[in-house]
Amino acid sequence: MDFSSVVEKLPVYVSSLVDDIYIVSESKNEFYNVKYNGNEINVSKKFDFNEIEKYVNKDILTKEGKRVINNKLYTVTNDGEYKVVFVTNVEVEEEEKNEEEDTVELDDRDILIIADDSPVITKFFNKIFDQDYNVFVATNGKEAIDLVKKYKDKQLVGCFFDLQMPGTDGYYALDYFKQNNLFKDIPVSIISGEEDSNAIANVTENYNIIDMLQKPFGVEAAKSIVSKTISFSPKK
Repeated sequence: MDFSSVVEKLPVYVSSLVDDIYIVSESKNEFYNVKYNGNEINVSKKFDFNEIEKYVNKDILTKEGKRVINNKLYTVTNDGEYKVVFVTNVEVEEEEKNEEEDTVELDDRDILIIADDSPVITKFFNKIFDQDYNVFVATNGKEAIDLVKKYKDKQLVGCFFDLQMPGTDGYYALDYFKQNNLFKDIPVSIISGEEDSNAIANVTENYNIIDMLQKPFGVEAAKSIVSKTISFSPKK
């Protein structure tokens, strides 16, 4: 796969939601800085691989996945000879976050709760849906339940839970819904990067979820599942 093919695939990675993107190839001794504004992709000149240290610690290139360093989330994925590095600023003080949630004033828009430990995913949902909904974010199952308890008697029309989160995961939140018979009042769909078919079958068989949004996904897929999910809300 050549460099231009990698660039063409960037929208799949929701590149508009990250602060910086680097496409790196040690074998070809090159890397590029990429900016994407949602409509067009701007690619920098070619840099020598050794200069990557000015922008990204080489250690993060050794394996795929996510890592937070100095309030930045680095997500690394392989694409042939290239590694694609997404950098997102996640500098949010927990105290400030809680204060904002406590002081927020609800308007007459419906409420959505998004539980996902990835700032990229939660930022994505906020960007897409904040104009039409009050969007509240949780980073684990317990935070999701706390938000549900706070807003279940208000205009809460849908919840979206990631299955894999640190500490208390999406299953924790689903168990709470099942034990308290909440699925009939608040429709729930799953956000998941789960590839295990048995795990997916377990969720659909044991919990009354509406649908599953598989990562990675784009704007249209997200809008479609939100529309489908809230259509089951008795408050609509």
